[in-house]
Amino acid sequence: MQDKPPTNSRKQPTATRMPEGYEVHEQRVGRAVGQWVLQVRCQCGRRWFEVEAIEATHCPRCGSLVYLDIQDRST
Repeated sequence: MQDKPPTNSRKQPTATRMPEGYEVHEQRVGRAVGQWVLQVRCQCGRRWFEVEAIEATHCPRCGSLVYLDIQDRST
């Protein structure tokens, strides 16, 4: 059984040449993996980093249970 294209599809026009003034540069494309890193600062002054979003953790210096309040970078 052959797959038929939808009846409402139209063939798109093909570009045979670029408009005047346009330059085309081809490049290879790759993928990358990113990860957010949170800098956490306890009231006692100790700073450390977390790689996962957490709501609360214990301070390595004073042992307090600290709740994270993530601030916007613009403030």
